[in-house]
Amino acid sequence: MTSCDVNNCVFIYDEWNVYKVDLSTDKVINWRVDGRPTGLSVNTENNVLVTCHNSNELREYTSSGKLLRTIKLLTSHVTEPYHSVQLTDSQFVVCHDGPVEGVSKINEQGQVLSTYRNSETSQVLNLPRHLTVTRNGFIIVVDVSNNRILTL
Repeated sequence: MTSCDVNNCVFIYDEWNVYKVDLSTDKVINWRVDGRPTGLSVNTENNVLVTCHNSNELREYTSSGKLLRTIKLLTSHVTEPYHSVQLTDSQFVVCHDGPVEGVSKINEQGQVLSTYRNSETSQVLNLPRHLTVTRNGFIIVVDVSNNRILTL
């Protein structure tokens, strides 16, 4: 679930759809998203960024459900994404399970710019599932199996 103060609404997802609930009118609209949504965030343009687990994609929609763009993740570096946030017009942060559990910064072509992940000698992340970015630019990661929150 995520919210948008500008549009006074919340967004919720299930296995196939995103729902927008207008908090002023209680009106609900929804749109279908193939690829199994697993995370939502709102960017600075007040668009909805949907993380699609099965299709290894990020999809940006207007608040009314019009698809603006699809970012296909390079599966040699990032697969099974759970959540993402947009940093700038061309950069995103994604938490993912494969091929190694981690958090990666990617560009709009899906290429990895940097990554924070487990190695053969260090198992820092177990199940990174959600993230946010603070006003100061810190990336906060919820790692559910370790019962902790990391700041990158």
